[in-house]
Amino acid sequence: AVHRHRIPSPHGTQESLVEYDRRRSVKETLLEEVVQTCVETADAARMIRSSMAHPPAARMAQPWEPFAEEAIAALVRGDAAGVRRVWPKLLGSLSDQPLLYVALARGGEPRQIADTRNLHHVLRRLLSGLPRLGLLPETCRLLETVAEREAAQLRDRRHPMGPGAITEFDALFEVGCKAIVRCLVISSADWIGRRKPKDGPQAFSRRADTGLVDCLEEVVELLLRCWLVHSRRVRLSVLEGVTDPQQWRGLKQFIETYGGDLFTQQFLSLGNVRGILHQGVAEYLEMLREEAESEEPIRLVADLDAAIEPDKAAHWLSVALEAVLENYGEYVDYNSITTQSDRGEMLYTLLDFLRLRAHYERLAWNLRPVMLAHQVLVRCNREAAAGIWRRAVASRTAPMAEDHLARFEQLCKKYGMHLPSIAQRLSERFVRPMEIDQLCALMRPAVAELRENRADAALRRFEEEIDRFTAQPSGAGYELPGWLDALERELDQVGYETPAEDQESFDPNLPFPQVRLSRPEARQQIQRMIAEAPKWQLGDD
Repeated sequence: AVHRHRIPSPHGTQESLVEYDRRRSVKETLLEEVVQTCVETADAARMIRSSMAHPPAARMAQPWEPFAEEAIAALVRGDAAGVRRVWPKLLGSLSDQPLLYVALARGGEPRQIADTRNLHHVLRRLLSGLPRLGLLPETCRLLETVAEREAAQLRDRRHPMGPGAITEFDALFEVGCKAIVRCLVISSADWIGRRKPKDGPQAFSRRADTGLVDCLEEVVELLLRCWLVHSRRVRLSVLEGVTDPQQWRGLKQFIETYGGDLFTQQFLSLGNVRGILHQGVAEYLEMLREEAESEEPIRLVADLDAAIEPDKAAHWLSVALEAVLENYGEYVDYNSITTQSDRGEMLYTLLDFLRLRAHYERLAWNLRPVMLAHQVLVRCNREAAAGIWRRAVASRTAPMAEDHLARFEQLCKKYGMHLPSIAQRLSERFVRPMEIDQLCALMRPAVAELRENRADAALRRFEEEIDRFTAQPSGAGYELPGWLDALERELDQVGYETPAEDQESFDPNLPFPQVRLSRPEARQQIQRMIAEAPKWQLGDD
């Protein structure tokens, strides 16, 4: 009923577009709440049946559901053999299931979204629970199955998804990757063996951490291959489509020709931009041409059909508006501190900076498995191993970081402006997320000391790290700095716990103990993962 409710179409005025955007946002927010409630209710029923060892419901909407419930029930019992028995049937039932969906904002069907997210919810539980039973190859194979299924769905001409398709593989991958790494990190505590007479305590500990890092490098390299194949299908920014010099010249020429009376500060207000994009840029241009309310019409509207084709005009206008919307914080930065922002035909200067940032974000995105492994290391208090990991990552990414900073300085000289928000992002040099992970990991022990009315080493170290982060203010005032936002989320999570409660009790996934693999078992699992992995064709990646 909510989905069928129609919102009146906007006119060409800014007030009409902003009101249309407001009503559309209210409707989509309500639909999102309804969809999420459906998914969580189905999950609750599934978990009740699995926890009470009830057989799956007699009538299942999807063919994968009976096998999924059987696997989850085995996970709850800690029955690895039971999971292996149902595993082939479960993977087979996923072979033709849709894992992508069209977003509500692009005309997606709420019932289809709810069905797909219901499957995603089950996959998260499996990806979290399998490594807890030591089933690392099964976890890896499930991730690969999801990636293969998404690729097949994109190739299916019978059900074209188009650019509006939504993937949740990144969230599923994070759950599976962290669970695999966590299994190995916790298991490695039993791998140390006996200390040799010539080894002192520090050398002994260093040898153990080095062995863990060597093991993780093999696993993360394998997971990285799967991640990169997925990454090639994901568009992070609309500006990735104008990396070619010819495409960039086309966009720049469009902005120089038509931006003067078009890209005003009023036109680029957030509600106006969102309203135009949701309505459709081509429809918006056609509406302006039909209404022709202004005595001095916009040059772009006057030149349609004569000097520029409508499709081409809609394409370049869409690229410019999407780029501004994706990076609205940077646009506010540009609008606040540069004189170029007073001239609409100079908007391409901002987009050139944003192209550089988009390239940086692509490389940072590709490093996601590496960052997830470090996050688990610091959360499991393996600080020495985490330090080894950070130094290795910093060394390998240093040339890329230097190249981006040098290109940024070239753009500053070329256009005579400096954008702090982009400069600060590039200055993170790909390693800032690991520093933020390290800071957030200090929150829990610091709060524990405060609850016990004592100020000890953990709180002092936490304060020292806070001082280091606050020594260099970041951001342009439009958004919270990333580290402060991450710290706030961490504090919210810690605040729900009482001193007597175990951290695992608030884990939304299955809260049963982690199986510890011996070193030979871990090696055997890793060799199976490598042997069973598909031969991904990565090309130059």
